[in-house]
Amino acid sequence: MADRKQLEDLATKLPVYIPAVESGWQMLGCILADDCRIHSERFFRGGHNALLPFVMFLSKHVQPSGEDRRGIIQGIYLAIMSGVFSGAEARMGAFARNKVAASKQFPLHELIALVKREYGIKSLDDLLRRHLDLALNIAHGGITLDRNPEDLQRDHVFPKSQLEKQGYPYEVVNHYANFHFLRGVDNLNKLDKPPDDWFKNPGRDVSPYSDRDLDERLLTWDDLQPGHFKSMIDKRGQEAVQLFGIEEAEFDALLADNQPQR
Repeated sequence: MADRKQLEDLATKLPVYIPAVESGWQMLGCILADDCRIHSERFFRGGHNALLPFVMFLSKHVQPSGEDRRGIIQGIYLAIMSGVFSGAEARMGAFARNKVAASKQFPLHELIALVKREYGIKSLDDLLRRHLDLALNIAHGGITLDRNPEDLQRDHVFPKSQLEKQGYPYEVVNHYANFHFLRGVDNLNKLDKPPDDWFKNPGRDVSPYSDRDLDERLLTWDDLQPGHFKSMIDKRGQEAVQLFGIEEAEFDALLADNQPQR
């Protein structure tokens, strides 16, 4: 009977909170699309629980400050890429209740501490490597190809087999900056062509990649030239990090073991 009474009391109070929660979801949708540049369910990997702490905060802070908005953007990437709340409702609920509910600022440092404790992530590079699709979405500046990212495939910019023959180690060959999204029909035609050739001639009845196509991928024709693999990785990786909204050294400092807890 006590449980039933609690449920009845909750049911009478719930309508009061619905407008604020709806507002929080709407604001989060804008941040996901405009700031995080996430336009597809694909990138959540079933981890929609990861978004609930952000909805709670935004439902209580209708006009977040610039600093809070920046922290929310970084926190969204941190939560989704790490998977810290995916399939972990108890952990998500505890964080929302204990860290978010009464906080005047979004508790980014507390989220960082949680991710470090659970997964040992100590750098932005560690984080980006945990979720290749979302890292690649950042490297694309927000993939919009065909407005249907679920059907897109990913493949190496510089062919894997050729790089392995040149002696590059696994982690360099498969660095997130050496991938891009492409249509399945394009991928079937890719084979081991060098990128300076393939992007101009991706196959029969397939249009060559345009300057705009490359720009969406944070690539230039110069990046695709023979011998430019390493410089392409460095340049594209740095540009992707900038789209993340924070300098790599700054984010690494947040993840450092000597970072003071708040």
